Amino acid sequence: GQHVDSYKSYRRIVEEISDRNYKHNRSLIENGNATRGPFDNHLDHVFSIWNGWRLGIPPFIIGHYTNLRMISYSENCKKSYGNHKTIDQLYCDILDVIGQDTEK
Repeated sequence: GQHVDSYKSYRRIVEEISDRNYKHNRSLIENGNATRGPFDNHLDHVFSIWNGWRLGIPPFIIGHYTNLRMISYSENCKKSYGNHKTIDQLYCDILDVIGQDTEK
């Protein structure tokens, strides 16, 4: 995968991918139907964007719907750069979905 040099560029790419995945997969995202807004709920990256960039994980992996959830504004601010899943779980969740799609 291509490593994006600046964190700002990486974050912008991840956010574009995440927004697209949120719109197309709301029903598959934890609390996906919650109201989204700056002081309401935020679209959270369970494995953080910061750590994705730091470890060179492709933006489409960090922005995948299996790595997204809706959490409250206050909870997201407390989380900061923390991860709520391991890198192994990040990839396993995506591979599980790919496996399900190929079994159809």
